Amino acid sequence: MTKQDLKPCPFCGGKSQRLISVRLPSGCFGSVVECDCGARSQVQGANWTAIEVWNKRYYENGKQLTEVEG
Repeated sequence: MTKQDLKPCPFCGGKSQRLISVRLPSGCFGSVVECDCGARSQVQGANWTAIEVWNKRYYENGKQLTEVEG
């Protein structure tokens, strides 16, 4: 998975998300997806894990989408 696979923000609908690798307070590495509106999803693990978590939060027309369509 790449940044292009990110779904729009579940809060503002924006597509201006950043995918960032970070060092967590525990000393482990993690990944963060964040939007300009302040929405943020952080996981301990690889970028693809953060993308997967972010995409599970995506809603369209009030219905949660759990799979990439098309």
